Amino acid sequence: MAKTNTKTRTQGAAARSRLAPPTRGPTVVRLLPPASIVDEDPPLPPYMRAHENRRTGSVHFRCDVSTRMRKAGFPLPNLSLGTDLHQALSNYDAQFAPVLKEWKENAAAVALDLKPVVGSLEWAYVEYQTTDRYDALADETKLSYGKSIRRCCNYVPQTGRFAGRRFGTVPVRWMTEADVDNFYSEYVRITGVDDKGKETVRKRSATARNDIQTVRTMLNALKRKHPNLVMHNKANSFAGVYMPHRTVSPPPVKLEWLAPFVRTADRKGLKSVSAIVLYCWELEVRVTHYPYKFTCDQFRGPNHEDQIFVDAEKVGEQGWFELWDDDGHEMYHALRERLTELKGNRFGDEPLFLSERADRTRPWRPAELRAAIKEICEEAGLPPLNLSQFRKGGMEEAHLAGLTPAEFTATSLHANYGTVAKHYTQKHNPELAMNGQHKRINLRGRKRKRGIDIVT
Repeated sequence: MAKTNTKTRTQGAAARSRLAPPTRGPTVVRLLPPASIVDEDPPLPPYMRAHENRRTGSVHFRCDVSTRMRKAGFPLPNLSLGTDLHQALSNYDAQFAPVLKEWKENAAAVALDLKPVVGSLEWAYVEYQTTDRYDALADETKLSYGKSIRRCCNYVPQTGRFAGRRFGTVPVRWMTEADVDNFYSEYVRITGVDDKGKETVRKRSATARNDIQTVRTMLNALKRKHPNLVMHNKANSFAGVYMPHRTVSPPPVKLEWLAPFVRTADRKGLKSVSAIVLYCWELEVRVTHYPYKFTCDQFRGPNHEDQIFVDAEKVGEQGWFELWDDDGHEMYHALRERLTELKGNRFGDEPLFLSERADRTRPWRPAELRAAIKEICEEAGLPPLNLSQFRKGGMEEAHLAGLTPAEFTATSLHANYGTVAKHYTQKHNPELAMNGQHKRINLRGRKRKRGIDIVT
């Protein structure tokens, strides 16, 4: 393009008056001269819009019809045309103009198959939702997978064989390993513009890694059902992608931070927040369940007078934990004391954790709970924390205490210990290193007793 899209948008109104939708005769194919000959951008035809991403500066063309046409049942309410203007105009003449012509001549809707192209990445997602593997996933996991796959489908690569084309429209069996590597190297970086107008590049390592792994999981679920449509040379191209960019997750909460947080929450009259944090720390519960769905009967309920319930929705596991051990010693005094006060005489499916900030009886809302935790951290002089960090803090404490893999998985309700070791335990924990150094010092002491000269 010879000039910026600002001029293109200003020419849109004039173009609509000159370019009427085709009404008779065959579809006119617009032959454009080479880019070097074009002095200015051609005007846009009816219903074609140029949308500029202010952060990246890129422009994407698409067709947007009027609200009246949408309500009347126009078969193409919106159509993506790509990022290249000349190619977008060609796509307009080939795809949108014939439908618009038919619509103008006959108000009846044109019967079109708007389903994804068979074999494309979008089609694979539709097929994946019909498999038993997808049905076995937890609801939270289904939502997460859907967001990841749709992000990949909606991304428009700027380089490579599929540049300017929405990735979801590309047939999966066309995607070589080199294509996927090129997609990841571009997808992991987000280009933006700061307040001074300078271009900035940041990495979304965690998002890119999760999205690639989710697509890989989806194709693995489909390779037995549609091997010729989702496999390139009988292999999953999304497997083995080299992803060197490290994901930096928030650190676990330290044990010495737990008491200031709980006491500050109690002082502010937020007993439910202190109970939520202790429940998260002691029983290593996932955040998706307990702040919003934990009921009165799940704490010392019928037939479980001395137990507390934990629901790990993400992995489909549930368990009851004892409040007293075999010797009659209380396991979680601070937690049990607060839960008893919150429960009172209530029972049944009524939520146990009620919001002290609400004007009526209801459980906490996610944004409301995050705001309360932020206030408590500021007043207690702690860095900004979230509930997942409290859960990781409890798991880190279990790791330092030397729990066996079987004990660890039974406590955290994980399917295998490998997941725990990979995602929830710090590799360079200073306390763990200190314990290791103590063992080395004790070894030197034993050798000194045997007469070996040791430098101390």
